[in-house]
Amino acid sequence: MARNFRIKKRKGGFTLIELLVVVAIVGLLATIAITGTNYVRQRARDSRRVTDIRTMQKSLALYFTTKNSYPAASNLCLTNSDSVSQALKQESAIAKVPVDPLASCVSDSNCCFFYSSDGTAYSLRYTLEIDSQVGAKGNHTVGPI
Repeated sequence: MARNFRIKKRKGGFTLIELLVVVAIVGLLATIAITGTNYVRQRARDSRRVTDIRTMQKSLALYFTTKNSYPAASNLCLTNSDSVSQALKQESAIAKVPVDPLASCVSDSNCCFFYSSDGTAYSLRYTLEIDSQVGAKGNHTVGPI
């Protein structure tokens, strides 16, 4: 007796389990990529902040050599349209005052703050987002070079 067994051929396509595994792997890779790029963006913004602060220090030093004092201001957020920025631009010490990459400067802690009570010295306060080669996370203050 010969038995005729018919073997059913599987039609092309993926099972639900296979599709779920692929979606889970793609989701995991996307999460890793987004997390990695966020760190790189934060580090780039911090590097720009440090570079901008050095630019401000140089422009304030140039201003001091021509005026023999620094602009007087108290806890002023530098927005490129404030009194210190205008004074620096008027003396051609800087073309445009750099502002923080994330700052809206409306009570924003990311803003660069300028303080000079009597014009003999100043302090610039800025905030870094992460610990990196340019500095530790948190608030930093610098003065004249």
